[in-house]
Amino acid sequence: MQAQQSIMIHAPIEVVWSTLTDIEQWPRWQAAVSASLLQGQLEPSAEFFWKSGGMNIWSQIQELDAPSAIRWSGQALGTKADHSWSLTSIGSDTQVTTNESMSGWLVASISLFNKNFLANALKQSLAELKLKSERLHAV
Repeated sequence: MQAQQSIMIHAPIEVVWSTLTDIEQWPRWQAAVSASLLQGQLEPSAEFFWKSGGMNIWSQIQELDAPSAIRWSGQALGTKADHSWSLTSIGSDTQVTTNESMSGWLVASISLFNKNFLANALKQSLAELKLKSERLHAV
């Protein structure tokens, strides 16, 4: 399963980047995330653990190019995922594109009932990132 979504956020790239990469604050603005913990500094090969949709997820940062790109891979029960984010400054706004691929028995089961599961999840994450980033920028 693979999906890609984009959104325009009316906030500078630094604000959006800071919001997206402050992993331990994810539960404060992402409804599906109930816990998150970064092990060490935000850098390639750093690991983080989080709980989303009731699943415990172990992830590792694969690529990091602040403030324009981050990619991590992750594993959870019956699932492997690769998730990338690309940020582009357009004037005082930021274009954000996210791409995720998932595989495993759990993904296959979910896709039988909801083929748009991943696309919808990405849309929701982008909408929440937009809301949080624009609120921070307005302060």
